[in-house]
Amino acid sequence: MKQLFTIVMDCGPLCVGLDPNIDRMPDKELYDEEDIPYVYDSFCSNILRKLRDKVQIAKFQSAYFEAAGPEGLRTLRHLISDAKKWGYYTILDAKRNDISTTAEAYAKAAFEVYGADALTITPFMGEKSIRTFVDCARKLNRQIFVVVYPTETSVYSGGAVSTLDLIQRIGDENINNGYGDVGAVVSGIMPNYIDVHRAAAPRVFFLVPGMGTQGGKIEDQLPAFNEGNGVILNYSRSIIYAEDPLFAAEYIIHDLRMKVRI
Repeated sequence: MKQLFTIVMDCGPLCVGLDPNIDRMPDKELYDEEDIPYVYDSFCSNILRKLRDKVQIAKFQSAYFEAAGPEGLRTLRHLISDAKKWGYYTILDAKRNDISTTAEAYAKAAFEVYGADALTITPFMGEKSIRTFVDCARKLNRQIFVVVYPTETSVYSGGAVSTLDLIQRIGDENINNGYGDVGAVVSGIMPNYIDVHRAAAPRVFFLVPGMGTQGGKIEDQLPAFNEGNGVILNYSRSIIYAEDPLFAAEYIIHDLRMKVRI
């Protein structure tokens, strides 16, 4: 996670989540179904251009682009390419998983076809499957984030700690700046467990979704930080659907500087 460590150190932990939903688009009634990929392209490009001097991490929710058909997938590829040109670290939030060669194909799609810097996966097919993704990522100097505790989980599972232990063990094989190269997705709306998660995995970078509109608060995530690093805080709707996305991002950045002391 050397690149991420440097980004968070220099620019802070804010990540903009690009979750374009046609039902939230201005003038949505004017668009036909075949227009959706182009609407998403324009909408997301506008967000990325506005924020590129303030934010350096962008997470793309692949489901919205996949639902827009083949042109939606081309839009996703184009947006990731542009984001990287503009200096963003790009995360493809696809939550993939499978076994053996199928896992390799998913990883190849994320890293070689779409060009993402990181991919989210689920842990439910076990260590061998996780290692397949990680091995593919390492060959290309990319990263994997394993979903440990998703945003909409209403009941805490003790299995999160064992998953974090596994993630740290695999990530410890390739440590930079004190963190392994396998991260964890940990919900931002269940603050009672963030210190438990960090204690279980002190060398794992956390990607924290659910911030802002979904209820996640900066002060609740403080136990996860180590001298202002080791955490990415993802804000989606509270930025991209704000009347002024740049102002919304700047407000969050100011709040982060006051509370995290970055």
